[in-house]
Amino acid sequence: YRLPFAVCSYSKNPKPVSKKMAFHARCIGSALRRLPGTKVPNCTVASRAQRGRQHPNLHSAPTHLALSFSSNTNHGSKISKGVRGTIIPKANADTIVPNTSTDRIDLAELIALLVQLADESGDILRDVQARPDKGVTDKGGEYAVTGEYVADSQTAADREVEEYCLAALIGTFPTLCYVAEESVCGIPVGEDGMCASEEGLMVEPVKRDPLSGARAAEVMAAAWPAELREVEAKRVIVYIDPLDGTGEFVAGNLLPVTNLFGVAVDGVPVAGVINQPWAPSGSRTVWGGPGAGVFGSDFPEGGAAAPMVGTNRVMRDTRLPGVLEALGVGEKYGQIMVSASGYNILSVLEGFTSLYVLTRKGTKKWDSCAGEALLRAVGGVTTDAVGRPYTYGAHHHHNLCGLLVSRCPDLHAEAVEVIKQQCAPWP
Repeated sequence: YRLPFAVCSYSKNPKPVSKKMAFHARCIGSALRRLPGTKVPNCTVASRAQRGRQHPNLHSAPTHLALSFSSNTNHGSKISKGVRGTIIPKANADTIVPNTSTDRIDLAELIALLVQLADESGDILRDVQARPDKGVTDKGGEYAVTGEYVADSQTAADREVEEYCLAALIGTFPTLCYVAEESVCGIPVGEDGMCASEEGLMVEPVKRDPLSGARAAEVMAAAWPAELREVEAKRVIVYIDPLDGTGEFVAGNLLPVTNLFGVAVDGVPVAGVINQPWAPSGSRTVWGGPGAGVFGSDFPEGGAAAPMVGTNRVMRDTRLPGVLEALGVGEKYGQIMVSASGYNILSVLEGFTSLYVLTRKGTKKWDSCAGEALLRAVGGVTTDAVGRPYTYGAHHHHNLCGLLVSRCPDLHAEAVEVIKQQCAPWP
């Protein structure tokens, strides 16, 4: 294959490069990975190619560039070392390196660290919220059915929490695969199809002791299933949403703002951690999973859910009004509208709503993994809008066919049948 835009050199000793050179190298690395039969060994500057497209426009890249490679790439964390610390790549399904680690970990230790990080992330969110400048940018929004443009906001809080958490997680559990929102789709795309920012998420891994403190001891003492106490790292995916409900955060509606950590094994959510910095009783962290139970929640076991249906605040699907009417919203149920999926699922878990309904793509796996694990712990159900479960792997981050969430399996099954009658079949 002819590569008119680049000449690649290989080196065992990568040297720091400028931000602009690193940016172009990431784009070239993405192109090389897409060539059939071409393998790129341990590139120190990983791709940050545009999200959602398979063939970026690379013609504006310079005619001569050097890419350096290292044998120290951490495949499990899909990160690369050698350029100004650690670069968390802008990745899509084509650029994520499969985790081939044979290491085994105790998931209880990982979850203990996640609970600590969730508590600390809440402090960071409150700190950023108190600043006059919250560093708000638009990652690229879309139009509601009303014709109103709705931004997909990112703030300094999103970036700072994610960098802080990834530094601790990669430093402590370096062989795991982490799928974090701002590392995957946090950079806007320019008109030429290239990433519009030359800045990546940069972290210096910091090893943390996940067993320190009373909180960690509580997590370790929970009744986690025996099969989770020694799991091959390659079977584990950790989903991170540093700030769920960013639009609500920017608007000053702080109650539904959360940070989310979900753990999946073999594509199935097994543990969830949700911190709510502005809960009515103050900052709190809800955590747990199937077998262990749910901790940090005040909802009584077996309590009746309120006759309410949760939906997003902004309507982006013309099918939703008909679905809600068929479900009995307005007669049998009231409606709560909040654009924060983590909070909406948490509201189902705690009985503030009976259902959470989304009939279109609009959430991703980092929005739903934590909440689904917590709901599974109490017998709840999370599927797409027509009852099909999602698989939580390193690829395909979109929840393409909506979400339907209920703590009651019978109610969930009834809602599935109603939605199937109201909506055309999904793929």
